[in-house]
Amino acid sequence: MGVKASDVIKVMQDWIGADKRTIIDLYNSHKPLAQGYKVQYEYKEDAWCDATISAAFIKLGAVDLIGGTECGVERHIKLFQKAGIWEEDGTIQPEPGDIICYNWDDSTQPNDGFADHIGIVEKVTEKNITVIEGNYNNAVGRRTISKGWGYIRGYARPKYDKEVVSEKKEETKSENSPGGNFGKTVSNAPSKMDLSKPIIDVSEWQGEIDWEKVKPQIGGAIIRIAYSTNKDDTYVHRNLDECDRLGIPYGVYIYSLAYSEPMAKAEAAKVLSYISGRKLAMPAYIDLEENKYGYIAKTVAAAFCDAIRNAGFMFGVYTGEYYYRNFLSGVNIPKCSWWIARYGTNNGTKQLNHKPKLPMDGWQFTSVGRFNGIDGNVDCSEFYTDFTGESPIPVNGAEASKTIDDLAKEVINGKWGNGADRIGALTAAGWDANAVQKRVNEMLGASNTVYYEVKEGDTLSGIAAKYGVPYLKIAADNNIVNPNWIYVGQRLTIKR
Repeated sequence: MGVKASDVIKVMQDWIGADKRTIIDLYNSHKPLAQGYKVQYEYKEDAWCDATISAAFIKLGAVDLIGGTECGVERHIKLFQKAGIWEEDGTIQPEPGDIICYNWDDSTQPNDGFADHIGIVEKVTEKNITVIEGNYNNAVGRRTISKGWGYIRGYARPKYDKEVVSEKKEETKSENSPGGNFGKTVSNAPSKMDLSKPIIDVSEWQGEIDWEKVKPQIGGAIIRIAYSTNKDDTYVHRNLDECDRLGIPYGVYIYSLAYSEPMAKAEAAKVLSYISGRKLAMPAYIDLEENKYGYIAKTVAAAFCDAIRNAGFMFGVYTGEYYYRNFLSGVNIPKCSWWIARYGTNNGTKQLNHKPKLPMDGWQFTSVGRFNGIDGNVDCSEFYTDFTGESPIPVNGAEASKTIDDLAKEVINGKWGNGADRIGALTAAGWDANAVQKRVNEMLGASNTVYYEVKEGDTLSGIAAKYGVPYLKIAADNNIVNPNWIYVGQRLTIKR
């Protein structure tokens, strides 16, 4: 029997997270080598996206389907053309198993420039294409793009054997997960959250969950996709599929290690590779907790949310109250869902005196919840909206619904007092006094950059509080490796 498109897709799926050396060694083992060249990964690192495509067909003994092996995309297009399988059109309707080629130097259609990247189409939905690619952030990974995306050069369409389609209804393939669900009944619309019950968030740390037992105990679930782009969660496929099968409303999250806009977009792409085609009842959240990257948290949050928004999903940010107040307060992300953690003594119950006084959709109140069907502890949250179009319920009544601009205007008008009294009053009311002061400075036309000479008794955190800037940002702007070590007479650049 010949090779089918699903065979190639399965090989690529199995390689997600694999050591690239295994793939490159397989490519180099096939003789003759294209151009007589052995792809390198030890003393120098070659691009290996096309070597991955070639290796997949080598593994299946089907290199004739792609006109032969190659490690250069533009040269491979020549082989595709010679084999009569090339479509020089980035706007056509692709099919799973098609080979997609990109030209990163042109973002418009028609795109007929020099091709420099390649992948296998895994799945096609109404609006999006999911592609598996080698050398995607130096790994095999998924990318989700819109149909007709400007960077698409065109497609090669190998002449695969036809797929065998079973007449049994339970064996039909769903579009709801990478690779599809088999034997699963999936609802076309997301189930509605039950706000009277806790919302749990889960990852591989909970092991294999008995979702049938868990379902009646919860109002919904938020499922971890991955630990940044480094490692996909061991149980992500199973958790998503089970919630789909049982009609459990859910959202997703990814733990972020991003410290740049491109990294944030890569994390969003990782999330989209799993949720494209699914019906989520809750947002896709970025989990921001790393203090060392707090100086750029606003940029990372905005970039992630923009990417998720552009793909048509709800989006949000998960973080702790301390992190929010120090690194994220004042960020402008329209329609962002905020999910904030604060535990108190963390005894498994809601301690209302520790409830953050912040506008938020959800409050994670403990990490030691217990449920029949889950071994060990589970994070629990209460949510104030079911994301069906109703407005989130502010935590602090009318006061919590105020914006930073509202507060800054009140400060300018003298409502909150001056100096330490102002800081104390704002803090007692649950606001980030530094963020409010920063906005006051902006409204009054204060310079965005000031210079400060360190004096006896100064600390970096004290200077940061004075100017309404996170101390880690001052450290980063001044190349200070250890924020605890500053010296008298040191001149600091403070960018507000």
